[in-house]
Amino acid sequence: LCRDGVQLDGTFHPMPVPKTAVVAFSHGANRPVMGWLEDGRLRLRDVLSGGEREASLQAGAITPCLGGFIALGHGRLWEARLHGSTEGASVSFRDMGSCHARTTQLHSGVALQSLLGRFHATLFMPQGGCLAVPLPELDGSRPLEAFHAGGVLAVLSIRGGAYVRTVFRFRSDLSYTSRKAEDQAYGCLNIAVLDTGVCVEM
Repeated sequence: LCRDGVQLDGTFHPMPVPKTAVVAFSHGANRPVMGWLEDGRLRLRDVLSGGEREASLQAGAITPCLGGFIALGHGRLWEARLHGSTEGASVSFRDMGSCHARTTQLHSGVALQSLLGRFHATLFMPQGGCLAVPLPELDGSRPLEAFHAGGVLAVLSIRGGAYVRTVFRFRSDLSYTSRKAEDQAYGCLNIAVLDTGVCVEM
C-alpha cells in the first residue's frame, strides 16, 4: 500500500488509500481487495477494477486474513470471506463467536484477548473458522504486535519495561512449543512463514 495507490506485481494501481486500509486476497482467483472502516462500517474496493462497495457490517477494527478480513464489532468476531473471479470479488460473512471488545486486539491472522489477566489467542485458519488456545506465556505482558500464519504465532510485547518477542509453533492438536527472546529493539515483526511451517525471522 502506498499513499496514493497500490503496488502489485510490478504494476501501480492509483486510487485513494484511507489511513486504516489493509489488503486481502480472495479465494479462487486470489484477487486483491482493499478494506477499511468508514463511519464504523466496512468498505471494500477491488484493486484491479476500482469497484467499491459498502458491506453490511458494522465494526470497530479489521485485519487481513487468508481469503478475506476479520472484523471486530459489538463484542463479536466476524469473518468477511472474499470469493474472487476474473470479473471481481464478492463477500460473505460468518459469525465466529463472542469476545470482549475492550480487551481484544486484532492482528494479522490472530485475535489476542485478555480475560482477567490471562491471555487467549484466537487463531484464524486458512480453510476458514478459528481455534482458541490459552497462552500463559503472555500473562503479565502487554502485546503490541502479533502475526499468525502456517501454525506459527509471533508476538511482540512489553513486560517490565522491556520488549519481548515470543514465537509459538502449534501442532495439529493445538499443543505447542514456544521460544522467547528478551530485550528486543522495538519495531515491526519481521517474520515470514511458508505453507510448510518453515519460519524465517529477521
